[in-house]
Amino acid sequence: MSARLSLMRLSAARVAAVAALGFVLALTGSARANEIDEGLRKQSSKINKAIKEGKYANVGVLRFKVQQGAKEATFHFGDLNKLMATRLGNMLILGNSLKTPIGVIPDAADQAAKADKTASWRTDADRKKLFTHDYVRPWREDGKPDRVKVDAFLTGEVQVSKDFQTTRVVVYLFDKKDSSLREVASFEKPMERSTLTDMDISFKVEKKNLKKGSGAAGLDLAAAQNASEVMNQGGNGGGTQPPTTPPYTDWLDFQIFYDDMQQQIATGDNAALFKLPTPNPNQKIYFKVTNKKQERIAIVILVNGVNTLGDEMGREKEQFSRWVLEGGKTYAIYGFYPKETVVKPFIAKAPSDVSASDFVDAEKYKIQIHVFAKGDATASDTPKAAMNFRSNTNNTVQANSLNDMQVGLLSNNKGEKRNLIVGGGPETANLELTTFEGTHQATGVLVYGGQQ
Repeated sequence: MSARLSLMRLSAARVAAVAALGFVLALTGSARANEIDEGLRKQSSKINKAIKEGKYANVGVLRFKVQQGAKEATFHFGDLNKLMATRLGNMLILGNSLKTPIGVIPDAADQAAKADKTASWRTDADRKKLFTHDYVRPWREDGKPDRVKVDAFLTGEVQVSKDFQTTRVVVYLFDKKDSSLREVASFEKPMERSTLTDMDISFKVEKKNLKKGSGAAGLDLAAAQNASEVMNQGGNGGGTQPPTTPPYTDWLDFQIFYDDMQQQIATGDNAALFKLPTPNPNQKIYFKVTNKKQERIAIVILVNGVNTLGDEMGREKEQFSRWVLEGGKTYAIYGFYPKETVVKPFIAKAPSDVSASDFVDAEKYKIQIHVFAKGDATASDTPKAAMNFRSNTNNTVQANSLNDMQVGLLSNNKGEKRNLIVGGGPETANLELTTFEGTHQATGVLVYGGQQ
């Protein structure tokens, strides 16, 4: 039986109500937006025009497909499939009118999968079936039911070039009258490190792929080049062997223990993923991390998408709070640390049943390790602040109003990154706040349990 690590989450802090948001997409927040967010923002007028012309009362948002090179498009390419629906849904909600709102169901795919274990939008018959279900609105509205029928759906496809240099995003719409897919917007952007990690692609920034003084764009280009070398040659039809160790090992020694027994990290069939043995339910789990460099580095460790430091979710990797490791030292991380003095131990739990729907993730759990260190890029690794559409909301709880939901999304955009030095033991944390400057140099994705 597969097991997953239990997640301890904190509710997002509420902020003061916004009197009138208007077209909020023009605002900027403290969170970084990447190229895909910016592309969606620029295409928002086209998408909203299609919705208004259709006179739809309620619009659902479905998971995107992702295609890399000439490979078959899939609904399961890391977190990117679901994340694209989250981004598009958040954009529509934030741009919605408080006076004459359109119903937006950002998690329509998840709701459809609960009603139908084979839910998809692959075929015309699949798309027609989606209109037969009732969907829960994410916010309450006077005079309108909580459960509604959807008049139209938005979804799309992310097309990643074979060399990982570019991503093309296409947004589709279909409705009750015409269930064929119609393109309503599209754009192309250069690949970014954040998108590689959303696709569960391990990578590292190598000096040979860097152009001096190229800054964040150069780091992204170098990461994409490394991903291409690994995915297109190592173990995926090419002649070179895939890497035997995760990319972060140039900087970091990462060890994982189940009940005090160190586990072996092995290569997988996918050259960008690495495998761990499946833990048994109730096993206690902890990590040991060693900085192999003499200068400080910082790391972010996400377990099933949740940051071990601060229980943060839905941020760009540069905006997560980070563990800071002194040169040459070894530290232990025993669980989730929601506060500087609190640790919630990792405990493996048995997973729930998983649907076969295209809209539900395969039963696969993962640990992502991101390394930040001083590198060869001279420009800033953090672009100017802008709206981040990836912010997560709690879709299991219906907001009291559209205003409350918009305020919650804006609040999630304003999370502050912290840098803390690891401290304390298995039951008591003792973390020290510090400063750290560095760029995102490597990501390693470890998969444990289920479909590996």
